[in-house]
Amino acid sequence: MNKEDYYKIYPPVLPLLERFPDLIDLVKPIEAILEENGIEVGPIDFPSIMGLCVKKGTRSFIGYKEGVASHIKEEILLHELTHLVLHKENTLCLIGDIVSKLEVEAWKVTAVILIPKKYKFESTKDEDFYIENYLTSEEGAARSPMLINIRNSMSL
Repeated sequence: MNKEDYYKIYPPVLPLLERFPDLIDLVKPIEAILEENGIEVGPIDFPSIMGLCVKKGTRSFIGYKEGVASHIKEEILLHELTHLVLHKENTLCLIGDIVSKLEVEAWKVTAVILIPKKYKFESTKDEDFYIENYLTSEEGAARSPMLINIRNSMSL
């Protein structure tokens, strides 16, 4: 896909793809893309926080909940990167606050980049939607049920 294809699905994705072109078709791991662009990445140990980002001047840090599955970590990193690129400094957004416009926007951008096309996903665990559960596409890409539901609610 190219930038225009992503833009057609959800226009706010464009600033991320312009600043981080390696996110197009994910030519390398998200963590590597962040670190190559000077964004510090590391685990955090807060019981109820899955991810956070901090930006101070030219320095940026993205934290993810220690011990999460690799596909969840990827979703958290991209979600927090969206906040860094699209939202003002010193804005507090907590994953889990899905009613916030900023949170919804960040999750939609994440869904479009990680699931650029609609796939048929099948549950690989129980049908409940706890964060530890995930769905897998025919291509073997694991994604959280929440992200798949967001992506499936969007146009192609």
